[in-house]
Amino acid sequence: VGEAVAAHERGCLVLSSPVGDGKTSGAAWRAYHARGPVVWLDAARVGQCRQEQQHAQWLAQCRTADLVVLDDLGAPGSFGTYETPRVVAILTALAARPERSIVTTNQVREVFLRVYDGITKPRPGEPAQQLPEGRLTDRLRARPNRWVDLPPGAESRRAQAEPPPDGLPPREQRAQEYVRAAGA
Repeated sequence: VGEAVAAHERGCLVLSSPVGDGKTSGAAWRAYHARGPVVWLDAARVGQCRQEQQHAQWLAQCRTADLVVLDDLGAPGSFGTYETPRVVAILTALAARPERSIVTTNQVREVFLRVYDGITKPRPGEPAQQLPEGRLTDRLRARPNRWVDLPPGAESRRAQAEPPPDGLPPREQRAQEYVRAAGA
């Protein structure tokens, strides 16, 4: 995850692996080091959003942010008859933007094809277990975009995680001191 995220400079990076492999942490690291505005979207929240104005605002933000993260694609609430089109609209916007964006998912590509591309049958003459590339999947793999299937870790990294250190990182500490001084 670290290598893929650190090397990511343009387009949409899709990180696909089992639960607990550090995808969200890698996206957070990239967001912390972004040069401009960051938009962090939870896929379930996008799918369940009932307000057209909010969804339109997210799409507009996707066009102007330095980095957009769509986290936890495939989580309950990010797919279904009503939810899938909302999430697909965001994914399509991310696939089209030249600036950096990151999508994290626990879904393997075949499940993504079924859920978000609507591909359920192989093309005539292809093996039954091999699904063709869908429109959205193809765009998410076209340069400068990349789809990275990460190898599963032996155990969830959450189980091995150390508690965070006391105090804030230096940049946040300076910001907090500034806000307190301005408030005083």
